[in-house]
Amino acid sequence: MNKTKFAKLAASMVLAAALCAMVALTGCMPKAEQQPDAASLHRAYMSNVNSICAQAAEDLDGFSDAAASGDLAAMRVAANTACATLNRIGDLEVPEDLAEVHGEYLKGAQELAQSLQDYVALYGRFVNETYDSEEDRAAAEQEFQAGLADIQALYDSGLGHLSTADSMVAELGNADTASE
Repeated sequence: MNKTKFAKLAASMVLAAALCAMVALTGCMPKAEQQPDAASLHRAYMSNVNSICAQAAEDLDGFSDAAASGDLAAMRVAANTACATLNRIGDLEVPEDLAEVHGEYLKGAQELAQSLQDYVALYGRFVNETYDSEEDRAAAEQEFQAGLADIQALYDSGLGHLSTADSMVAELGNADTASE
């Protein structure tokens, strides 16, 4: 009987030692969770971009409301808030293979932010201006419209960069799907 108990004890000790060795070796091996795959990195990056864009859209609603009411102070606050949100794109951690896409998102965000700041500055210059004559007023109106056209072109360019980035992401997604 003692031999049976001894054999069971020895077998248990061998099994325990084997389990300890497996645990020790497993702890040294790289885990899939520690090394995210490219798809996970892409999803995380795009999730962050989408979150920033959604917040910027909300911020721009506030800007539009302020602009519609002609409230320069509220426009400044809303523009600054939207610009701060858009600037967060530059702070994102970018997967190496999305560097070109990120460049487009960043350029678009910068141009949108600049167009908001330019609009507030332009509007601020002309909103409280008084004119000595109708000719002065007409000249100021032409200057305002020219400035507005430049701002609209910059805004449209920013949207174009964002659209280009979205297209690039879609192409990458299609390429990934085709390779599976």
